[in-house]
Amino acid sequence: MLKYLYVLTSSGEDDYYEQFLLSLTSLKMRMPDAFVSLLTDNKTANTLVGKRSECKKMTNELKIIALSEELSMAERSRWLKTTMREQIKGDFLFLDCDTVIADDLSDLETFDVNIGMVLDHHTLMSNYTGIHKERQKHYDEICRFESIEKMNTYYNSGVMYCKDNEIVHDFFKKWHELWLYTRSKSLMVDQPALNQTNFLMNGVISEIPGIYNCMIGDHGIAYLHNAKILHYFGTFRQETFLLAKKSIFKDIKQTGTISDTMMQMLAEPRRCFDQSTLLLLNSTYTKLVNQADIHTLPLRKACKIILKRTFATIMGILRL
Repeated sequence: MLKYLYVLTSSGEDDYYEQFLLSLTSLKMRMPDAFVSLLTDNKTANTLVGKRSECKKMTNELKIIALSEELSMAERSRWLKTTMREQIKGDFLFLDCDTVIADDLSDLETFDVNIGMVLDHHTLMSNYTGIHKERQKHYDEICRFESIEKMNTYYNSGVMYCKDNEIVHDFFKKWHELWLYTRSKSLMVDQPALNQTNFLMNGVISEIPGIYNCMIGDHGIAYLHNAKILHYFGTFRQETFLLAKKSIFKDIKQTGTISDTMMQMLAEPRRCFDQSTLLLLNSTYTKLVNQADIHTLPLRKACKIILKRTFATIMGILRL
């Protein structure tokens, strides 16, 4: 049996719980019998009462880890994520809270890989451009890592298929060790340590199709029409995606539930884009943006072609 694992750290002042509840609801809508595990810290667990308790009705396994009071919420999140293999028994699919499940995932049961992930930005490192490449190189330089220099694959940690075996346990032990090192360098993100671990372990991560982690904000357009998991990057809100709008999370926070309107949107999440959405592209770059934000794009990333279509029209083109 494959478990579906979420890691949640939330104070109640942020939107992480609301993102989690929306994702969890979408999973249960597609797979009512899915076994859901929630890994959280003691501070967050204390807040899962009242309007923040709805998630417990859909959760099969709740694991609470007592962490040091000195850790920030971001540190708590990364601590739990890099140790989740030790905390949860059985094979699991880890899902970031800022995901929406768009299709049945039962075919994952047939995957024959130790760790399965999608390439970050859906592309090889050699195709990275501009700030994306410079940022990753900067992280590696700070930590004296070699993954950027010596590997052409760089994986996104938003969705992770993980077997329960010795290889994967060893991977997570090293990942946590390297994340603690990056933390000592004041670098809280987890992907540099993850990809360096993959380099040190000779590429143990296997690439899986982009439909299992469709990053809708960057290069994900090719996978959108049949995506099984949509990843909208909650930290850098994709306001073109209607299910990521601030008003959605505000409503959930006020009511503690997913409204009928939201349920209708979750029924067809691949279509949940604002009508002012634009598709920007050139030979190496594709991005969905809101028309009102077009003036904020850096000039060097200006696209050769701007297709001013509503999302319905874009979807029609993709299905041809």
